[in-house]
Amino acid sequence: MATPTEADVGKRVVTANGHTVGTLARIDGPGIYIDLDDDIEPGLLGDIKISQKTGVKSDGKNLAGMPLAAVASSTDDEVRFWPSYAGESKAASATDASADEAES
Repeated sequence: MATPTEADVGKRVVTANGHTVGTLARIDGPGIYIDLDDDIEPGLLGDIKISQKTGVKSDGKNLAGMPLAAVASSTDDEVRFWPSYAGESKAASATDASADEAES
């Protein structure tokens, strides 16, 4: 597990499969808070173990929360979740099925 620091605030947050879900807005104790992108696919959002009702706000916008343990790595550009927190099982399966049908 990579523990994010204040230096990571402002980085994009991505799922284990590399889909951007938002920006790291805040770190507070055992949790991180994410400013979710407005255009996340509902299926993808449903696969992410995230609390969208935290009561924490930034610039009037509600922030989503996850435990620090959800973070697998942090690079110069992004904070990435472990597959167990954002593995996209349902969204990936639906996307793969659509791609297979298009190729047929």
